[in-house]
Amino acid sequence: MISDKSKFAAEVKNKRKKIGYTQARLAELTGLSLRSIQRIEKAEVSPRHYSIKALTEVLDLSTADNNETNLQQNQFPKKVILSISSGVCLFLLAMAFISQSRTFPETNFEAFLFWTLIVLMIATIQWMVWVKWKAKKAFGR
Repeated sequence: MISDKSKFAAEVKNKRKKIGYTQARLAELTGLSLRSIQRIEKAEVSPRHYSIKALTEVLDLSTADNNETNLQQNQFPKKVILSISSGVCLFLLAMAFISQSRTFPETNFEAFLFWTLIVLMIATIQWMVWVKWKAKKAFGR
């Protein structure tokens, strides 16, 4: 994926220079910030779909080589499915645990603690799916 990001960065930079645009002019034409253009050209970031679309329209780039964008768009349904299924699985496991035990929970306090733990586990999984994986992708890991 890093090579795709680098390839796209080189393509943007070469095409921009060939046309004779400065980074500031390209930023103005695309509606992106100058810093975004700089980071894309240095392959520091994986450009978002909107950025790629704006750059391909202004610079007349081929979108066939932008596999990284397609991969990013394909990650969203996977994340949604993983988020929902992990929450449902944890809930069912919690219910199975409670149903097999005749004495748990003995008090309302134990029940609240148990369900708090389940909610924290679900929140941790959601954080890992939506934030941690996103950070790994941004750094090309």
